[in-house]
Amino acid sequence: MKSIRSLRLLSLLGFLLLIAPFYDQCNGRGMKKVEATAEDVMVDTTAVAIDTTAVVTPTVKNNTPLLAENEAIIFEDSIAETKKYETPFYQKVYEFVDDEDNQNAFELADVSRGYFEGSFAEFKEELIKDFKKHKYDGLSLFIRYFSFVFIVLISFSILILSFTKRIKWVYKLSIVNLCFILITLICILFFDSLFETYKQIKWGYYAFSLVQIGIFYSSKINLQSESKI
Repeated sequence: MKSIRSLRLLSLLGFLLLIAPFYDQCNGRGMKKVEATAEDVMVDTTAVAIDTTAVVTPTVKNNTPLLAENEAIIFEDSIAETKKYETPFYQKVYEFVDDEDNQNAFELADVSRGYFEGSFAEFKEELIKDFKKHKYDGLSLFIRYFSFVFIVLISFSILILSFTKRIKWVYKLSIVNLCFILITLICILFFDSLFETYKQIKWGYYAFSLVQIGIFYSSKINLQSESKI
């Protein structure tokens, strides 16, 4: 009974990990937004003109000096500017899980829609051109993106089947999922010209692969225990 619960938990975790960062194809260059730093901003101090005649003389009431209205506004603005904005904890967690600089499994699978926009003849022509140049990026991307389509569909099927106690199907699909993961890694490591460092493969890839291995062994144990009954 405990093994079935662990299998269901692993199946749920595997599906949720599909939103985790998997891969950064551009190595952080193509997706990051350029932010201006304080050193890049040049302030023209000569453009600042101070009109001393516009200063309102503060009034005095009961021997207590009061700030002029303009001075009070300037004072409040300076306090607001000095306050540092702190990112909420929940936002930090969300950015860690779904980093916009990287692609998760759903985003990688969604790229496959672009292949349906063009014709097969154009796609075939591009592949032939790449093959003549001994380049395999086009075919590699095609295989990788559609592999992630199947990974998403299989992961969802494993999650549903784990709650219907069809452990044999979970076992078979976990093997297929592991094969697709291996195929995508081969495409990245050996045929992706944009792959430069192992850091481009993000933690979601490793975590998802480990969970799929756990589903494989857990389902195998459940099948063995069922056969003994």
